Amino acid sequence: MWGLIGYQIRWQISRKLFRSSFERIQIEQCMNRTDVTVSRQLANKAEHLLREMRNTLEHAWEAIENARPLMSDPQIIEPLNQTFAANTLNQLVWALYTSAAVDTVKATFDDDERSASLATVYNILDRPEVLAELRSRRTAPVYMEPITGEGIGPQEARQLADEFMRNEQERAGKEFDDGLATTREQFRKLRESDEAKRLCKARNKIMAHTDTVLDGDKFRRRTPEDYGLRWGDPETVAAGSTGIMERLFVAILGVHTNTADSRRIFAANSDAFWAHLRTGLAIASGGPDKPVRKI
Repeated sequence: MWGLIGYQIRWQISRKLFRSSFERIQIEQCMNRTDVTVSRQLANKAEHLLREMRNTLEHAWEAIENARPLMSDPQIIEPLNQTFAANTLNQLVWALYTSAAVDTVKATFDDDERSASLATVYNILDRPEVLAELRSRRTAPVYMEPITGEGIGPQEARQLADEFMRNEQERAGKEFDDGLATTREQFRKLRESDEAKRLCKARNKIMAHTDTVLDGDKFRRRTPEDYGLRWGDPETVAAGSTGIMERLFVAILGVHTNTADSRRIFAANSDAFWAHLRTGLAIASGGPDKPVRKI
């Protein structure tokens, strides 16, 4: 009788131990699946944010190119100086400048996890499991169909195709590793640059305060100098951010994105518009030394 009772006790203990072990394995498998899912989701997010920040940078470049003639072309500036039209010129320049400054900082340094910025992308890339997921995508083998021909049989063609696939995987892996290491250091230097510090410090002030300032006994439009900025700061930071973004596109997505083409288009569009304001066009608003054009 005691033998039977002992057997039943041992059987119940073994059953509980088995269930405990089985449940533990199930929990571990579930957690592993969850980790993989989270890694994939974050990798998807990094790719999405990279594409979105490219769009924001292009908006900044469009504002920069539109403002460039207003800040540097004497054929536009000189006829408007000492006229009432200069007020509109100043407002246009400041509006385009602040738009470029805000978009450049937004695309580069915003740390909010919802922001499409280089800073947010690098925060995601700090997670090794996400980096591994992105690298596995970048180095996924691309199948190549064997090509037979004169002097090349099916077996040799297959060997050549396999060799090509291996070389492409190695090239993609090196491009990924080198690109991530290089751009991370470039981003650190860009973030520590004087231009970036000035732009980040001023961005919140630009967004939070009025665009007019009392200068003596008169109100005037704000200028970059009011925030400790220089006229070229948005372009300098945007150029650094663009270079990093283009390298990341190659490293992570295997895609070459040529922002220079977009800039040439923006510059051409701007030139076509501002050409109508160059010397020779009558000024409608008049001024101390300019007649009012009669419509």
